[in-house]
Parts: sequence; C-alpha cells; structure tokens
Amino acid sequence: MKFDRRRTRPRIMVPIASMGDIAFLLIIFFILASTMKEKNVTSEPPVSPDIARLPSPLPPVSVMVDEEGIVFVDGDEMSVGIVESTVRGLLEGRKEREVMVRIDKKLKQKDYGPVLLALSKTDANMSLVGEIGESE
Repeated sequence: MKFDRRRTRPRIMVPIASMGDIAFLLIIFFILASTMKEKNVTSEPPVSPDIARLPSPLPPVSVMVDEEGIVFVDGDEMSVGIVESTVRGLLEGRKEREVMVRIDKKLKQKDYGPVLLALSKTDANMSLVGEIGESE
C-alpha cells in the first residue's frame, strides 16, 4: 500500500507595502468623522445690561438652541424629547451640576420653553448666556 505525500500548498504573499497608506487613510477618516464641541452652530445671543460673567471654568455641559429652534447638547443635534436623559447622563457623577444654556434671541418662548422645562427636570443649575450691552 502506497501513501501519497501531501502536496505542499503554495505560500500566500500578502502585500504589506500598502498597509501604511491604509493606516494613513484611516487616521484621516477618523479625524474628519470626529465631532467637535459646538461645531459650526450659530446663534445670536440676547443682549442685556444685567448680565454677569460666567465663572472661570465654564460649565461642563452646554445646551444651545439655534435660530431655527434646533437643539444641540455639547454640539450634538438632538430632539427635545431626549435632552433630559442626555444631560442627566452627562452630569452623572459630577460634583458641579451646571449647564450653560444659549438661546438665540429671535426665538419665541414656545420654541425654547420645552428645552428649559426638560433641563429643569435634571436638577441642574442653568446659566443662561447672553451679551452685556443695551437691550433693543
């Protein structure tokens, strides 16, 4: 009885010359896909002579309602329905429970009222942001 010897398989060569290119492209992708705080959201803050300066480290959480009524929490757009749970999660375990709130001055109370109501349920101190100056 004759046994056949196993055939040796040819070695598979993986080209590693392009691995550097792939790594570089992945780094660029993650840099571009990462989110920045406040992004490019614009809003015109209200003006009043009775505004005090915020304390010097700024509050850890920022909530912004832009001129179109879109809500942003730490730069991420979200619906009013999840603002409360998101802010609770961001403030969890923190000693200072401070939230900086910026609302565009053109908005009416019906547009930003639900946001303030949701924030009031988080038991956080709200600092409303504006500019010092003479009101119109």
